[in-house]
Amino acid sequence: TYKNVTMEVLGADVVSAGAIYYSSSSTGSRVKYYLTESGDFKIYGKGSSAPVSYEKQDVPWKNHISLVKNVVIEEGIETISAYCFKSSPNLESISIPSTLSGFGANTTYDCPSLKTFTVAEGNGFYFVWDGVLYAQNGGIYGCIRYPEAKEGTYYRVRDGISQIADGCFYNCDDLVTVDLPKRLGTGGVKVANFTTCDSIEAINIVEDGLDFYSRDGVVYNARTKELVIYPNNKKDEVFNILAGTPAIFASAFTGAKNLKQVVFPSSLTKIGAVAFGNCLALETVTIPATVTEIGSSAFLGCKSLKNLTFEDGTNALKIGGSAFIYCDGLEEVTIPKRATLAGEMTFEKSLGLKKVIIEDGVTAIPKRTFYECANLETVIIPGSVETIGMQAFFKCQKLKNLTLGNGIKTIGNAAFAWCAELPQVTIPDSVTTVENEAFFNCTALENFTLSSGMSTISNSMFEGTSVKNVVIPANITNISYFAFKGTPIETITIPQTVTYLGGSAFENCANLESVNIEASLGRIYSKTFKNCSALTDIVLPDIVTIIDSEAFYGCTNLTKLSVSDGMTTIGASAFEGCTNLAEFKIIGKTIGGDFVLPTELTSLGEKAFAGINPIKKITIPAKVTIFDASAFADCGGIREVTLENGVSTIKNTFAGCENILYIYMPESLSSITGDVNLVPDSTDTTIVGKEYSYVYYHANRKGLKFSKPMKISSVIPEKTQFLKLL
Repeated sequence: TYKNVTMEVLGADVVSAGAIYYSSSSTGSRVKYYLTESGDFKIYGKGSSAPVSYEKQDVPWKNHISLVKNVVIEEGIETISAYCFKSSPNLESISIPSTLSGFGANTTYDCPSLKTFTVAEGNGFYFVWDGVLYAQNGGIYGCIRYPEAKEGTYYRVRDGISQIADGCFYNCDDLVTVDLPKRLGTGGVKVANFTTCDSIEAINIVEDGLDFYSRDGVVYNARTKELVIYPNNKKDEVFNILAGTPAIFASAFTGAKNLKQVVFPSSLTKIGAVAFGNCLALETVTIPATVTEIGSSAFLGCKSLKNLTFEDGTNALKIGGSAFIYCDGLEEVTIPKRATLAGEMTFEKSLGLKKVIIEDGVTAIPKRTFYECANLETVIIPGSVETIGMQAFFKCQKLKNLTLGNGIKTIGNAAFAWCAELPQVTIPDSVTTVENEAFFNCTALENFTLSSGMSTISNSMFEGTSVKNVVIPANITNISYFAFKGTPIETITIPQTVTYLGGSAFENCANLESVNIEASLGRIYSKTFKNCSALTDIVLPDIVTIIDSEAFYGCTNLTKLSVSDGMTTIGASAFEGCTNLAEFKIIGKTIGGDFVLPTELTSLGEKAFAGINPIKKITIPAKVTIFDASAFADCGGIREVTLENGVSTIKNTFAGCENILYIYMPESLSSITGDVNLVPDSTDTTIVGKEYSYVYYHANRKGLKFSKPMKISSVIPEKTQFLKLL
């Protein structure tokens, strides 16, 4: 990092100054700088400057970088860090001392005004030839940096040079033709050397060498015969690759502006990664039968590519991830049977794609293969495909015609989520696994047939769809969380094979009128039927012992519910807002019209029955030990409450129940807290309990009328009476 700046007295025109020595260098390393208003930038002292981040370019003169014009590096300085002067728009010249041994091409990236380098006599590492910075090290010579503002459209690299440094010709937009020497060694020239030279039309090797040769301005590897570099601005619209070429090197054609069609030789076996990346004019590609590998992102961003053909053949073809990503011009693709999609995102966001045919023989569609292909309408997937990966067709919003072949085993997470126009799906019987959210928010999906091979309806599998009727086959054992949430489903039968029904499985299913539960479920999880406002009647299996929080919250038309007498727990807000629930029956024990809680009930959660006006009379079973606040809040129809002997605590249980006339309180009651919403100063109301009990003394202490148990008339007086227990 850069050390804290101690300003020196350098003159009135100094705008920035400080120390830039590297903290881990030798003890004697002390490098300083100053920058003047006129643009003179001097680096002086001894040692190496601090490293610089490419992204942040965290140099202390960053705010004055546009002032930098002429850089002088004084004697004693050994190394200047990479990116040190990156993006200096007005930098024109750099003077290098004899002591400098470290200075890379990337030190001056994006310096569009840079014209000249000078190197002091006696420097054994660097020299300037024809205005270009070169390096020498043990007899190996390299071309380091061609100034971005150097005049001329042609340049011949000095003879005897064996390597071109990465970034040597970075952003040299005026260059049209570059001649390279014969002596270039293995790795001596790379496509990256010229990818940012927007005007380059020809790169020539002046004489065929042992490692490289050129034909028609295109560079080939002499040892492997691979095509290595195709100039960005070569004028050919149709290009024929040399016969005998076995491979196209990674990024070889990247950014080629004018190329519309490339003709591959029958010798070709490999197309490298990003080989044709961002060839924006490329329209037609025919992949020969001899090709066995297409590298990752090989045709990335070829937005004009309209015609993609794979020749028939017997050779296995490996297609890398993102190979055709962002190819907006493609409208139809047939993936050949010999192909293996070896990576993710193969055709992702190819916005013009309308039809995909996958030939029988392809075995997998990986993650995000057709992700957000927004205009894709038709997909035919054969039975040879065993796996459809995560988000494989995510947000293919125009997908209308989907054929799934018998042979598919797994449909991945969100594989078809947000396919807004998909109307129907038949899952073949070969499918054993459909993962979470597979058809989430397929808003047009109405008709769906489940596989006989599945055991689980996964989380949110149908959430947000328009499915109205689904037959759940007998092979299903698990219906997971949110499985049908928000669908317009009208009727459902849960077969006896189901052992698990997840929370929110039918939440917000406003059209659900009929639920037939044949399954042996022991628990109704949280929000399972929340806001199922059309549901009128439901019978829970007699082994259900727990109804979790909000399980039936907001079921405003629910009038009848039948449960087992063995139920132990009713959670918070389980029936809150079920404003028409008039019958709560015990299976086999009570008749219609009753509102009876199970004998074995031990826990009654907060607001469990809040807001249910049809309740007239309620008895709290003796085994209730957890009796949370407001369990019957705002039940305005309650007139009579009986607490069986065994109940020990009331806590704000009947808040807002303004029409209660009688509360029968047992000897076991030992704690009354909160507000039971009965008026404390009424002289007409009565607490009924045992004389000299806790209730008796509580009533006397509060000045409330108390009575021993007596037979109460079945006729409830019209006059509203209140009692408040504090």
